[in-house]
Amino acid sequence: MGFIMAVSTLGLSMVFSAMFLWTISSIGYKKVLGSEGVETRDPITSLAIRIAIVAILLMILCALIGDLHGLFNLDPHIRATYWTFAFFSACLGLCGDICFFFAIRYLDASRIYPLINCQMLFTYPISFYVFNEDLPPLLFPAALMIIIGVYFLGIPDSKDRGWDALPPAIAKRNFRRGIFLGLGTGFFWGMYYLTLAYQNMLWYGPIESNFSRMMIAGLIIWTCLLITRKHLPKRYTSETRDE
Repeated sequence: MGFIMAVSTLGLSMVFSAMFLWTISSIGYKKVLGSEGVETRDPITSLAIRIAIVAILLMILCALIGDLHGLFNLDPHIRATYWTFAFFSACLGLCGDICFFFAIRYLDASRIYPLINCQMLFTYPISFYVFNEDLPPLLFPAALMIIIGVYFLGIPDSKDRGWDALPPAIAKRNFRRGIFLGLGTGFFWGMYYLTLAYQNMLWYGPIESNFSRMMIAGLIIWTCLLITRKHLPKRYTSETRDE
């Protein structure tokens, strides 16, 4: 019993640590990206740089405290399935990240994050059928509260950062796009969590599975950037840099 409580406490501490770090990072993203129609920033460029940095850091962590050799030398019976789910995880996570980075251009992070929580409406049922996990007893009341919360979050109050500098029609359009992208973020991130969980069921390695998806996501987004050349990082002069 003591061991179970210790594991539960550790798990909860990790969850709250992740929530805190995501909150801080979201504030940073909003600060860097600014607001659509107010500052001219490119979310795709910012996301590509972020993915490259995170992939490098995860590779270093895998080399130091993980099993980088094991990741690239998986048992032949699971190798194809593992990397297939790594690819799906990378694509779903990348779609969610793109939605999120564009969403915080349209709305404040404080409004986006409650929308993202709609992911539990489908991740829990899928987890129940795929992973045989137990459904929380208060899932459906919580789901109802989330739906009500999404409704109220969908009512504009003209208090999001940058709205005072936009014409009413543009502000209303940005608001609708932000709501839609916030919900899209929740959907794609929820599906990405499930594919990542299945990776860890095949071969347990939290750092390694995250590195595998970030490596693939980095290859995808940087290939697109190099081909289109539209979102490649640019050097700004003092005349063209945003205020």
